[in-house]
Amino acid sequence: STLSGVKDVITYGGEEASPPRYGSVCISVLPLVGDYLTAAEKGAISSILKTKAVANTKFEFIDPLYLNVVLNSTAYLDKTQLNKSPTQVASIIKQNIINYSDNYLNKFNNLAKYSQLVTLIDDSDASITSNDTTLTMYYNLFPNVSEKTAYSFSVYNNISTKVYSTT
Repeated sequence: STLSGVKDVITYGGEEASPPRYGSVCISVLPLVGDYLTAAEKGAISSILKTKAVANTKFEFIDPLYLNVVLNSTAYLDKTQLNKSPTQVASIIKQNIINYSDNYLNKFNNLAKYSQLVTLIDDSDASITSNDTTLTMYYNLFPNVSEKTAYSFSVYNNISTKVYSTT
């Protein structure tokens, strides 16, 4: 593929952007390596798109905003069912969470589903009887402290203020 360094893409009409960008097609790209496309990569993609687009189509690249999720979990084990060391069970759980993240979360329009995560942890090994898991979400902001700037965030994820845990 011509866009082999791309993990995922989302596009939308500029009129849907905030503020609206009438006459533009907004493109946000998740690269396979790094968090953002370089100016050269954006230029290369623009060149490819211009050969396939209707005349006068303006492409505007929007860098993705990353909502980071920190998972903290304690798994409870039934020692009578344990045929691995607790360290081996912990490694299996960690790898399953990494696989879930790689396959489901690191793409546009996918949700971190608490119920799926706690089930994934419980199903990681037959010795796991339950788990106590919390999720914390945050944005990284790197402000330019040398000049006055206002920052505005639009979070389109429904974030509950309730604390959920399993027992």
